[in-house]
Amino acid sequence: MGLPHIFPQSTFYTPQQQCLWINTNPHPTFSLPGDTPVWPSAPQALYQTPAIQSSLLPLFWEPGTFPPEPLGTVVPLRLHPHLIFNPLDPAIPILQWDILHRAEQARVFTGRQLIVPVDLKAQAIVPNVKKIYITSDHPVLQVWMESWGPIMVEKPNITICDILDAIYEYFQQPLTRGEYRRIKESPHNLACLIYAAHHRANDAHELYSRELAVGFRRIDAMGGHRRFQGLRPVVYQDSTWKLFLGILPGPVPHIA
Repeated sequence: MGLPHIFPQSTFYTPQQQCLWINTNPHPTFSLPGDTPVWPSAPQALYQTPAIQSSLLPLFWEPGTFPPEPLGTVVPLRLHPHLIFNPLDPAIPILQWDILHRAEQARVFTGRQLIVPVDLKAQAIVPNVKKIYITSDHPVLQVWMESWGPIMVEKPNITICDILDAIYEYFQQPLTRGEYRRIKESPHNLACLIYAAHHRANDAHELYSRELAVGFRRIDAMGGHRRFQGLRPVVYQDSTWKLFLGILPGPVPHIA
């Protein structure tokens, strides 16, 4: 199976904002398998289907949920509001963070259009959990994660910093020779990989030559998609759950 095209730096692949998603599938009349998502009930596929219209949002919603649940709804878990997708516009992340950089470089885009530091020591999930699995349905990252495996965070008290650090370290891993050969099969993907590596070297906090000398990293396989979009939880029929990571193209503000 070939790889999907890597998104180049110039590609701005963002969810559509003005279309409705309509579920036409009938309700099943048989027992659902354990890996069937049961919460949240709203559509989740932000890449294959249009995003949720802001006009469909509840007037008041439970904090830390995406898609937002109406206020008063019993929810199994909540993410810190700085980690979730932006309920008002998923294409404008709450957390302004280039996953090339460490967690300390992340900033929060507030409702007053201010950019402020992140409380990295804040608890990431309520109720507190000791292990988190992070996957993705991003069209390129999803394919790679089938080989790379999930991002895992395992600590007694998981903070925002723990999650961001795990994501950073995951994408800093070098590509294997086999992975490079897979990319090389497509001239388009190889060109995007090389271009992304040069952009990484330019934007990293290391010397350009030293950064290039380490070779290709996983983050280069994402092409121009290095912007953190957010995380969203999905709970399954067997009571297990995962977080889904979204990434976007486009520049992230460089703020000291």
